[in-house]
Amino acid sequence: MEEADFSEAKFKGDSSFDHGEFYGEACFCETEFSKGAFFYDTKFKGDFILWDARFSCLQMEWGTELTKFYVDWNQISKSLFCDYGPTYLSMVKSFKELERFDDADNCYFKYRKWSQREKPFGWSKLNDYLAWASCGYGVRPSYTILFGVLSIFLFGILFQTTTILGSMSSQSFLNQNPLIITSYFISMLSQEIITFSFFSYLATSLNVFITGNISDLSGIAKYIAMIELLVRGLLFALFVVVLTKKMIR
Repeated sequence: MEEADFSEAKFKGDSSFDHGEFYGEACFCETEFSKGAFFYDTKFKGDFILWDARFSCLQMEWGTELTKFYVDWNQISKSLFCDYGPTYLSMVKSFKELERFDDADNCYFKYRKWSQREKPFGWSKLNDYLAWASCGYGVRPSYTILFGVLSIFLFGILFQTTTILGSMSSQSFLNQNPLIITSYFISMLSQEIITFSFFSYLATSLNVFITGNISDLSGIAKYIAMIELLVRGLLFALFVVVLTKKMIR
């Protein structure tokens, strides 16, 4: 099909364009799909325009190819279902060529979430979880900041834990029954949380993260601080890379 203009058309039922080939412009501006719009192995060689189209479900499945995709990502983000990686990537490429960089980032984020779900459990999936949590797959600098804040809290807990274990060791608790050790540890941890003692450990972690000063620490606490400094360095480098990537394009 050379060109197709479905502008302002109303499709009352499911609409299937499976195996279709559009060599020219395919315009669906302000088109209303009462149910789903299905594109399976559909080829769009020209412009595919969906400005202000309305649908409950937009499915782009295996084999669908896009060249130029004109749509607001917020318009389709919740209704889009796609199970074909190259289609996602062609959307990302189209958004970038049209200088809709936020749409490209949001589309890429959704693609990586889908890809992560489809992978079997293993190192690749764990790496995806880490990429999601630490930098939003490279398109969310705010995730790196949140990950840094979470790291400060986690290292604060580690500083507190080592102090409690050191106290237990000095009192020969480690030779007791494991249930007694666990009960005492939980009791000490709860008491310190109730008395707000945790904030002193949190302040230690915050000081290490911001200033890098570990001269006042010793023993196991110093080794924990060194690990926190390593995490800080990695997060800072990651933040610079992600932010630079978003700014220079």
